[in-house]
Amino acid sequence: MTRRLNELDALKKGFCLPCFARVEGAPGFHAGNMQLMLEQIPGPLTDKQKRLLELNLQSEYRLTAMIRNLLDLSRIEAGVMEYEIKRQDLIPLVQNALAEIECKPVKSRFK
Repeated sequence: MTRRLNELDALKKGFCLPCFARVEGAPGFHAGNMQLMLEQIPGPLTDKQKRLLELNLQSEYRLTAMIRNLLDLSRIEAGVMEYEIKRQDLIPLVQNALAEIECKPVKSRFK
């Protein structure tokens, strides 16, 4: 039973790492396109369009960070990532966490 679980764990690791690595690059591509639109290279934007693109870009950055965190966890599980434990100032971390929690969904005015 233990041997079979170890085999399944190895299969999972062999599957997850390459998948996450492929998925990791996709949000960056979309963020680049949104940034080009925000710079109004294809043409002018209304204020509503600009705000919507800004919100989408922020969501894209959060998604990228989550994917990278999942990839890092998979690498740690697989034993292929080295990390250094050191003292860290927690105030910026807590401030960022609180900022994320304070964000509340806004009702869309787009129909």
